[in-house]
Amino acid sequence: MVFRRKGGASASAETPEVQPPSIIGADLNIAGDLDGHGELHIEGRVDGNVRAHSLTVGEKGHVEGKVQVETLNVLGTIRGSVRAKFVFLFKTAMVIGDVSHERLEIQAGAVVDGFYKHAKAATIEKRSSQVQSERVPPRSVRKPLRKSPKPAPTPPVAAEGESQSQEDKTEPVH
Repeated sequence: MVFRRKGGASASAETPEVQPPSIIGADLNIAGDLDGHGELHIEGRVDGNVRAHSLTVGEKGHVEGKVQVETLNVLGTIRGSVRAKFVFLFKTAMVIGDVSHERLEIQAGAVVDGFYKHAKAATIEKRSSQVQSERVPPRSVRKPLRKSPKPAPTPPVAAEGESQSQEDKTEPVH
């Protein structure tokens, strides 16, 4: 038997159902954008933009792309810009990109190579529609990084007291 209130709605319709987080395991690599409304936990690798209500990047997790969430917990690595209302960077976190936030907490040891920008919630939400259109191509499509050429080796210099080569042994002319 289902109990109903006077308005005709059931009690279960009033209480939102709590969903467990979606988990991307350490053995999973995803090339493409992720867009969701719930909680996402990444222990693997994502090459693409991420939009969700809440995101946790685990210690071995890696995101290469733009991140747009309400709450962000970073223990792993993010390479790309971040827009979040609440940002928590733990001691093992590494973020390479700019961070727009309303509230920011950083533990000693966390690394950010980019700018912090305090933004109001309206600004963060306004920008969320732009993140979806600005897709980062997967790693396999990107050009590889060029390595700088190694410098030519320098010839060894003879120390004092060592004999010189035959070419250098000349007798002074008197």
